[in-house]
Amino acid sequence: RKSVELCEEIYDSAEKEAIKPGKTDEQIYGFMVERVREVGLTPAWAESACPSVLVGSNPAGHMGYYGTTLKEGSFLKLDFGVRYEGYCSDIQRCYFVGRGPVPDDVRRLFDTARAANDAALMELKPSVKGYLVDAAARKVVAGSGYPEFMHATGHPLGRSTHELGPLLGPRWPWRYGNASNLDVQEDMAFTVEPTVVGKSGTCNLEQDVLITRNGFERLSKQEDE
Repeated sequence: RKSVELCEEIYDSAEKEAIKPGKTDEQIYGFMVERVREVGLTPAWAESACPSVLVGSNPAGHMGYYGTTLKEGSFLKLDFGVRYEGYCSDIQRCYFVGRGPVPDDVRRLFDTARAANDAALMELKPSVKGYLVDAAARKVVAGSGYPEFMHATGHPLGRSTHELGPLLGPRWPWRYGNASNLDVQEDMAFTVEPTVVGKSGTCNLEQDVLITRNGFERLSKQEDE
């Protein structure tokens, strides 16, 4: 819980001070890296890609930045986490940079990602198999006319960002083995992160959740707009 809280505090600082037209992705990356050091934390994964700062249609990947400058109307996605007393957070946030109104294609991109997250969460509870959670999110993305995302909807979170255990992913044995057939269990933590790819960029509203007796509890704040 504390790891998530500290991660979100750094996100909030970046929103106030670093994310604005004219800033480069490298400047945003550097701001967040420096904040991690200032508060005495370490990144949840390799610093070279934590945070990952993607502007517009820059290819999604585990790298810090591409050398792109934010402009009025840029679409921005950040992937970031910190490690606190051995425990990791892993959160993504998306932004429309500058003054509104938000273009229809960006709003639809975001709304589809939000709906896919919500569909996955509706299935998430103890004893459910991971592939069923993934299927619910995947159905929303495909049904909205977007391409299939080529990764799992979510993964266990703990002392590493990709912890061992049940995977909220498709039954792709050549990639995930049997992990998607395993049962979700109470007190496990997961990310939920189906991806929607459109002409404006890649939208992924990754959030961290805890499995409870009857369902789940949000550990990170839900991004609704």
